[in-house]
Parts: sequence; structure tokens; C-alpha cells
Amino acid sequence: MPLVISKRSLYYQWCLLTDLQWLKPLFLRSFSELCGLLLIPQLWKGAIVVMDNLRVHHAERVRVAIESVGAKVKFLPPYSPDLSPIELCWSKLKQFLRSCEARTLESLDQAMVLAVNYITQDDAFGWFNHCGLFT
Repeated sequence: MPLVISKRSLYYQWCLLTDLQWLKPLFLRSFSELCGLLLIPQLWKGAIVVMDNLRVHHAERVRVAIESVGAKVKFLPPYSPDLSPIELCWSKLKQFLRSCEARTLESLDQAMVLAVNYITQDDAFGWFNHCGLFT
């Protein structure tokens, strides 16, 4: 099933990138809910969750939720893209999006779906390995 990215989601991301303060609580709530729905159920006692220093990653409710199942939270050093597999993922996604040459919101919406599906499991394993994280 392909990932569907709504125009609203893209707009929220744009607002976050442009630092519109009123949207930050929405993103924090969404990130907390995402952790509750997808991350927390997959964790076990002794698991380690490694996050970069995005402000919402430091939210107390996120840390408490992760630690409530016996997992630990570790943060990467400030600005350390060489240690973060997601930076390699963003690079591949941005390269793909540039090649799509989307010039309208609708074509960008379609390109985003294609871009997300362009990432493979082998890519993810390679990025984790490249960053010295064992999978």
C-alpha cells in the first residue's frame, strides 16, 4: 500500500521549516502520537532509541513513553549527520524529488509518494551500516 501524503501534511512541514510558532504544538502532538502508535509497541526492555536533536525529540512525554517500556533514549551529538542514517535517507529523497522536477503542489504530492516508495530496505540497512549502527 503506497504512502499517501496530503497537501495539509506538506503545508505543515513547510510551516515548520519556516518556523511558524503556532504549528509546533501540532507537530509535537503528532510526533508523540506517532511514537505511541508505531514506536512504543515495538520496543523492549533494554532497547535503545537513538534520535537527533530535533526539538520535538526532546519532549518530556516522548522520553517518558519510551522509558515506560524499559527502553532508553540516547541523542546524537549536535549536528552529526555522519552518525544519522536519516540524513542519508533525506539525501536520496531530495535527489529523487529534484529529478521529478515537480512545479505544482499536485505534482509535488505525487512525487513525494514516489520518492518514499523509492527507498528500499537494502537502502536502510546500508545507511545504518554506514553510520556504524548494527542491524
